[in-house]
Amino acid sequence: MTNLTNFILTIGIASNHGNWFTSDNPNKELLVLKNSYDWLLFLTDEGLAKFVRELILEPLPEFESVQKAFLASYTNLKKECYK
Repeated sequence: MTNLTNFILTIGIASNHGNWFTSDNPNKELLVLKNSYDWLLFLTDEGLAKFVRELILEPLPEFESVQKAFLASYTNLKKECYK
């Protein structure tokens, strides 16, 4: 089994109803997101609400490890850096 202790994958999650791009011309917000994350995941509003509810707020049993990983990524030290 591969040890992923120091592996970090960043995923930006956004609603898919925004004006992220028109035709082949992405807007500057999409370019910023694209350069800020390893992956971008666009969800419907319903999908985004379900994602937050079932993975973070009230995780289904099979997703409890996702909630723990998410909560662990927000330490008090990290919160202090953004004040």
